Amino acid sequence: MRFSIASKPSPIIITVAALLMLSMASATVIERLYGRDCAWGTIYGSWWFMVLWGVLVLSSLTYLFKKRLRQRRGLVLLHLSLTVILLGASVTRLTSVSGHLRLHTGFPVSYFTTDDGTTHNLPFITELDSFSIITSPATGEALDYRACITVHTSSVHYSQSISMNNIGHIYGYRLYMSSFDADGRGVILLVSYDPYGTAITYIGFLLFLVGMAWSIFSRRSRLHHLYHTAMRPAVIILFIFPFISHGLPCMAATASGSVVDGCSPGQSLTPVASIPYLTARLSVAVYESVESGALSSAAIAETLYNTLRAETWPAYICLALSLLLCAPRFKHRLTSSSSFAPRLTTHILQRLFPFVLFCYVSLHVLLRWIVTGHAPVSNIPETLLLMSWLSSALSLVASSRRVPVLGLLCPVVASVCILASVLSDSISPLSSLPPILRSPLLSVHVVLVMVSYTLLFCIALLSVRCLLHGCTPATLTRLTALSRLLLYPAVSFLASGIIAGAVWANISWGTYWSWDAKETWALLTLMVYLAPFHIHSLDSDSSPRLYHIYVLVAFLVVLATYFGVSYFLPGMHSYA
Repeated sequence: MRFSIASKPSPIIITVAALLMLSMASATVIERLYGRDCAWGTIYGSWWFMVLWGVLVLSSLTYLFKKRLRQRRGLVLLHLSLTVILLGASVTRLTSVSGHLRLHTGFPVSYFTTDDGTTHNLPFITELDSFSIITSPATGEALDYRACITVHTSSVHYSQSISMNNIGHIYGYRLYMSSFDADGRGVILLVSYDPYGTAITYIGFLLFLVGMAWSIFSRRSRLHHLYHTAMRPAVIILFIFPFISHGLPCMAATASGSVVDGCSPGQSLTPVASIPYLTARLSVAVYESVESGALSSAAIAETLYNTLRAETWPAYICLALSLLLCAPRFKHRLTSSSSFAPRLTTHILQRLFPFVLFCYVSLHVLLRWIVTGHAPVSNIPETLLLMSWLSSALSLVASSRRVPVLGLLCPVVASVCILASVLSDSISPLSSLPPILRSPLLSVHVVLVMVSYTLLFCIALLSVRCLLHGCTPATLTRLTALSRLLLYPAVSFLASGIIAGAVWANISWGTYWSWDAKETWALLTLMVYLAPFHIHSLDSDSSPRLYHIYVLVAFLVVLATYFGVSYFLPGMHSYA
């Protein structure tokens, strides 16, 4: 029995899923043209949108039991978790309330106001004691915003500190930093009250992750069949990236700088707030270090990095070499023995180039990490750099003779990404990390999604190989199995990244899902790549060429999510 449940699905499931994806894509365009309120009133907040989600989940569960798939407990748990998540979202929508609490020094407040102007009383009284901005002594950039408040209840009085990613919990109400007054004597806190929905949704997230792992690693999983078909060394790929994802903690500076008061009136603390570029400040530090005759490590790193990113020719050479080494072998059977024997020089380059490329990209990552003080996960140039590093690392892992196709395709992915990063970096200067992004969950969320996008890029290139060049049936079978083998971790990492982002959003913004354009398109991407697991005509065994056409076209959705949303659609992720 296999993990895939691909068969002739119910027309209701296909129709509802297609309508949901079309509705979500349309909503982001409506938001871009007519504003968020219009998109929410037309689609996101409409009754029929919730009904579609309910019909999709219930029809999926009905289909599982009708086809006698209930013995596959991992799949049942996976789909049951969607019901729990939808239930939690419904409870949140019906019972939660949110608004803004304006505090000013010396004025106790016992109510907050929602966006529609409705006033809600609080079961406690809050009073602002002080507000401060924690800054870096080296650069003067804001590291954190902190409000100290006093909470008065009927029985006790106590003080509490609220800052970015450090929320206040009072009688089920959660208080978040939102903005502050210019004189530093007033703040606006975001208030969120959702005592039941969030807990239910988190249980659904946990069930989803458990069901996904159970389905993949079960002895009845199709993964074992693909593993043996695509060649044994390829399975290393499934285990190398989890360690990579946990090995990139956020290296944001600690809030140990000086405290200053005052800023522009009503300045927002959201990640889309205007943040001064770090480059200019560090350049002053470099100049002062040169004048004093003692260069600091940060100054040296910035000097080297500015020199490295100013020279784009190494990235072009990497791309040219990766294409030259890949093109001749692309015409031959990459996963089966053949009489093709590359020349000695070409053979040496194929062995040496992935290592050189990995060192070159690693140098970029290391220097940028030192200069900015955080992992390269905060914007498009940095995430492109991260994708390049992941691809180059994957090329080293997959350089085995038994999986040569990945050893040739991954350097192409890495070279394209490093070139795009260098070019975009030249028009997007280094910027400091906004205080709200100074969270370890940022690294977890972004790395998981970038691992997924890297694997999906490799899957797209494998499809190009299978579609543009003639393959023997044996070669097509093995390449298709390898593509499908990569699809499992790609979808798993994407789903895990979305869940990690939801948890982080709930901690930082008070809501785990806000239908932001990036969130919506990430969910849409996940649904698009789930189709081959459910639709028989897209199954890699029954129709390999149709499967490759589909995943190649599906990669356009990834590009739209990664680039299109960031540049053309508004939202909280516009900075990324």
